Amino acid sequence: LDNTVRSWDLREGRQLQQHDFSSQIFSLGYCPTGEWLAVGMENSNVEVLHANKPDKYQLHLHESCVLSLRFAACGKWFVSTGKDNLLNAWRTPYGASIF
Repeated sequence: LDNTVRSWDLREGRQLQQHDFSSQIFSLGYCPTGEWLAVGMENSNVEVLHANKPDKYQLHLHESCVLSLRFAACGKWFVSTGKDNLLNAWRTPYGASIF
């Protein structure tokens, strides 16, 4: 695995963006609004990337690898689970805890 996330234009078959990470990627969450992508990593970080802008938020949300990410249908918050056995809810994109 090359620790990258790539976005593609499927109609034209061309790569739009590539994001490189220093840790192995364990999970992805795509916001239903199409605005954000969350990337969960082995190093316990989550990076929230804007789909069309260079905006990027690096968040330390767990004490171990991030196993799962899921956005709410409205896109205003997301949940994460980690190997630390925690389930948390966070505000998109900056990661303020909801509970």
